[in-house]
Amino acid sequence: MALSRELYQRFIKGQCTEEEELAVLLYFREHPDAMEEHLQGADWEDFTPEGKLHPVVSEKVMDRVQHRITQGARWRQVIRRTAVAAAFTGTAALAWLLLRHHAAPVPQAALVRDTAKPAIFYRDYRNDGATVMQLALEDSSTVQLQPGSSLHYRQGFDSNKRNIWLKGDARFQVAKDSHRPFTVYAATTATTALGTNFRITEDSATHRVTVKLYSGLVKVRPYEHSLAVFAPTYLHPGEKLVFTAGANKLKLYKPTAQQADGDAGTADNALVYRQRPLPAVLKALEQHFNVQIAFNAKALSGVRVTAEFNDTDTPEQILQTIALLNDLTLEGNTANGFTLKR
Repeated sequence: MALSRELYQRFIKGQCTEEEELAVLLYFREHPDAMEEHLQGADWEDFTPEGKLHPVVSEKVMDRVQHRITQGARWRQVIRRTAVAAAFTGTAALAWLLLRHHAAPVPQAALVRDTAKPAIFYRDYRNDGATVMQLALEDSSTVQLQPGSSLHYRQGFDSNKRNIWLKGDARFQVAKDSHRPFTVYAATTATTALGTNFRITEDSATHRVTVKLYSGLVKVRPYEHSLAVFAPTYLHPGEKLVFTAGANKLKLYKPTAQQADGDAGTADNALVYRQRPLPAVLKALEQHFNVQIAFNAKALSGVRVTAEFNDTDTPEQILQTIALLNDLTLEGNTANGFTLKR
């Protein structure tokens, strides 16, 4: 899929949404020569930055500067305008390097004013070896990245979410964080977890994504920027989901009866749920933890829960997990009770 001029213009000016920005970054990762082609295009000769230059563009511009400095006044004008934009948006080092070769000064106050603005960095890992690559992420999650596979994510993650883009095959052991769901995007799917062990295999040749859950809980849904269409699906330990994008076909594999007996739990166990209506789950949690949970049973009657929790999980952690996976809002605390609502 080609990158539109309009999207690229907004990207270099820092005007994209987070999803659009990541889509462009992934496009350039798949098509490394495309950035060079865009920088050589005629649009750059008339480009006047109006806001923040994306760090990826800034870095690439620096690679081009030495080749363009001697090619006439028009490119010197572009470089000068780029430097001014960099100064006003916190990229002081880029501005200084650009202006070393040109006399157009930038007000010193502008260079100082925004230098404290935090830069956004992304991490890319690619396993070109023959053995599994072991990775430890900043949130204490771990990844086993298979040969020929790659990962891309924002360094340190966001304050309210942990998003990762995968190509290939990897197994994830996710650190618990009830306030930041952990989502792995692979081809046309998005798999969200909060503290679990699962494996995702993305086969670009067959356009097939396989998700296997070993422990905990995950929710698999279509990636919103893809054409995939299927209902959000919850997996519990031992289950495997296979989605084929070309045929838009999803298949769910359940463990054998003998395997299921080991982790299915019993109906009397208030911490194990298999497609139970959310109001019934909340009533069970009230009894198990002796807490009050306010909710609108009619509004939540269509939500079903497949999950496993243990006695080390607090009521707040369990309710926060349920809320995050079902786009609900949780209010309150253990002392005064909780409210769960849409």
